[in-house]
Amino acid sequence: MTDSVLLLSPPAVPVPRLRDEIRISPFHDEQDKQRYLLESGGTCFVVNESMRDLVLSLQEGPATLDDLSTRFRRRTGKEVSPETLSTLLETRLPRHLFAGNAEPAPRTPFTVSFQLLRSAWLQPLTSRLAWLFNPWIVVPVLAAFVLVEFQVLPQAMAAMGQTLVSYDVLGLFFGILAVGLIHELGHATACARYGCPHGGVGFGLYLAFPAFYADVTKAWRLPARQRAVVDLGGLYFQCILMIPLGLMAVEHQILLLLHVIWLLNLMMLMTLNPVFKMDGYWLLSDLSGLRNLHQRMEETLVGAVWKLRGKQVAPSMQQTVTGARRKILYAYTGLALVYYLYLLPLLFRAIVGVVLLYPARAYDSLAIVGGFLRSGETTQALFAVGHFIHISIWPVLLGVFLMRFVSKLVRGLVARIGEGIRCLVRGLCTCEQAPSNQAAVPASQVEESRSSSVSGG
Repeated sequence: MTDSVLLLSPPAVPVPRLRDEIRISPFHDEQDKQRYLLESGGTCFVVNESMRDLVLSLQEGPATLDDLSTRFRRRTGKEVSPETLSTLLETRLPRHLFAGNAEPAPRTPFTVSFQLLRSAWLQPLTSRLAWLFNPWIVVPVLAAFVLVEFQVLPQAMAAMGQTLVSYDVLGLFFGILAVGLIHELGHATACARYGCPHGGVGFGLYLAFPAFYADVTKAWRLPARQRAVVDLGGLYFQCILMIPLGLMAVEHQILLLLHVIWLLNLMMLMTLNPVFKMDGYWLLSDLSGLRNLHQRMEETLVGAVWKLRGKQVAPSMQQTVTGARRKILYAYTGLALVYYLYLLPLLFRAIVGVVLLYPARAYDSLAIVGGFLRSGETTQALFAVGHFIHISIWPVLLGVFLMRFVSKLVRGLVARIGEGIRCLVRGLCTCEQAPSNQAAVPASQVEESRSSSVSGG
């Protein structure tokens, strides 16, 4: 009897199915040609043409890797093996792009945040206000703002030496909150002007500071100049508001309005600071074409340290930056580093001041509250409680910031220690990071959630 051998073909490897709501559109960048914006929920990526073709091939619903390879070759004319495609699917595409995986929480710069106004509530208003961004309206509005500012700013600066009465302080607080909401409404309205959907408006803590924000992440769909208009939309709405406020303050010499105008000018300057993720950061990013500025800055500093130590620089995003963009990146990194070094002593003194002074001030304030309550002076007790809350706001915010900073530092240290242990176990403790292999389809680049913010009191 002759033995027969049955040859079995290897089983076909199934391909995971993409989410249904993935959207691909051209990414408008004058220097980065053939780039595409890939959107999934609240997450955006910038991908090259090959990665776009891979995603489009996946959207056709191939059942196996061989089928995917065939569809990709038919679409691009490039031959990519099923094994390479399997590696790309495992390592280059985020898991949440596939059906059945949870959408990750958007990456925002806020310690904590919550939504105040939903997008569905804002859209009827922003669509009706979009005409304010017509150039024939913008030019005279800005001219009027400059004229009013020229008249009222010197008076506002002089008024800061005069003390407000208690009820005016309360009015100042709520006035600044209202202006913060109007600022964010400007960002959302700029999106509506260009037919781009926007999210809601919320409130959160940016580092240790309270801030309003508007979710305008979908603005990545727009060309860079239109994104810049979205970045400046909040300041533009503040300029519109400053015109009647300034005229009233000059005409009637209202001390409260003069204080509000001074603080609004200060807020407008702060929000243009490109070091923090506020309007100035997004404006610089959009006009320069340097996306993920903070990540690029960190990679530039790490690369400089590696070079000083005589080691091979790890491949990173900043190595792909050339020409004028690289000069802008280096200038931004240097100026940001100087700014951080300037802030560190201020932060240290603030922490020391809180540690040394706040316990005694809080004890005295609570003792005053107790005294008023024992004597039956309820109204005075409420004012004393308000004073206690007032002196406690900064220590609480600073404490939240420090707790978050320490938490991130500990997680980073734990991750590094774990990496070192794994390196020792594998006997790779002397290895250095090698340049990544150039795969047929490069990795996608994650974009940031655009949450334009302004200090809200």
